[in-house]
Amino acid sequence: MPAQMPPSTRILIVDDSAVFRKVVLKELAALGFSNVTDSPSARAALELLKSAEQYALLICDIHMPEMTGVELITALREDSRFKKLPVLVVSSESDKSVIAKAVIAGANGYASKPLTQERLAVALGQMAEKLNPAG
Repeated sequence: MPAQMPPSTRILIVDDSAVFRKVVLKELAALGFSNVTDSPSARAALELLKSAEQYALLICDIHMPEMTGVELITALREDSRFKKLPVLVVSSESDKSVIAKAVIAGANGYASKPLTQERLAVALGQMAEKLNPAG
């Protein structure tokens, strides 16, 4: 597990694929994270985030119906409560311009699908380093 992120880190996974959400839940559990919630859509995730629930990390897909991951990130960054919420985009998208849109919208990191435990651990470690630079 990345040393910079404690196992109690509250994480929200957003993806329209139930199978993928289960994969991420399993890989996060294998890395020691247990305080994880998942959401089947960006709109549902936005409602969860706006409720009293507080999350320390958002992991989301780019391509989702109704509201894309980029639209979700944009909406979050427009709300002062979520300007600094770390966002890791996990997607099978290979078009660098689409990934760039997510980063411009405010994503803090990117990992490609298929997601493995090792790939997730590396992405989380890189995000933690960016968000909590040493020194």
